[in-house]
Amino acid sequence: MAVDPAWFFSTIAQSAAAAIAFIITFGGILYQIEYQDRRKRTDDLRERLIAVRDKHRTPIRSALWMLNTLDRKGMVEVDIDVDDEDILEKCVGSKSVKYPYSVASYIIIEKIERRIAKISAGESTQDHYLISREQIRKIYKLSENLYDIIRSDEFEDEIRSQTEISGGRIVSEQIFGNQGSGNSVFTDPHPNNRTIELKEWLQNHGLSDSHSGQDIYSLVLWLRELMSDLARAESQSKSTLLNYNPNANKLLIAAGVTIITSVLIPLIFLVWLPADSVLYADSGWGLTFLEAKVLLISSISFLNLFWIIWDETYRGFSP
Repeated sequence: MAVDPAWFFSTIAQSAAAAIAFIITFGGILYQIEYQDRRKRTDDLRERLIAVRDKHRTPIRSALWMLNTLDRKGMVEVDIDVDDEDILEKCVGSKSVKYPYSVASYIIIEKIERRIAKISAGESTQDHYLISREQIRKIYKLSENLYDIIRSDEFEDEIRSQTEISGGRIVSEQIFGNQGSGNSVFTDPHPNNRTIELKEWLQNHGLSDSHSGQDIYSLVLWLRELMSDLARAESQSKSTLLNYNPNANKLLIAAGVTIITSVLIPLIFLVWLPADSVLYADSGWGLTFLEAKVLLISSISFLNLFWIIWDETYRGFSP
């Protein structure tokens, strides 16, 4: 048998209105908590990125100079803005590039320098000394590619072709700078050359007391440290304001639909359903089905609203 329609529809409307108000308030509180948490993590990421930029400014400058001294003939034929994944392929495929691995290494270090330089002051919180997680990953991938190139046999063969060094591994030979062991063919015209800066940087960061900064292995040690710092920064870039995009419109639409189905429609039936309606006939089964339908639609609307709040708070807010 049907429940008294006046009591049923008024109860549905009042309960729904109170529940919707509570849910929206609860969602707003969750939003504020999530926002403040992400803001703290964004500030931590900003500090980390500034530290990475400042820490690696010297070795990047040294690497730029060292790789600039290699034979880069034909480099003009390779666009510096070539896609990261195509750098080595473009260099190897260019007929005008004599030493493709040398040219590729220089292009990569230039790209790394440019992208780390983007960690700078910005007009908004979103870009003030911040770069996105994707940009951090791209710098890491470039560093990884450079690491693989300068440790490759092809790069070593190119260095041998540009020097008179023969036999043994070339990674520890002092081939850069004007204070080497006689094999320093890539010289710095300035007294305070960049290799000395790299040597002091390696010592200051506890990475090496034996390498001179004039060898390829000094670059290898620096790149390992850079990739380690970038990996930590990338891990710290999760759940920040950079990837925070709560869909307020989605929540408002769901709340509006719930208000219509759970508040307005019951009120309409409460006001407009006449006492002699056919729904009251036939032992009240028609009214029972109507009440069941209203209750079902209202329940579905509430479940959808709950799901959206859950999704936006815990799943939608995640990177």
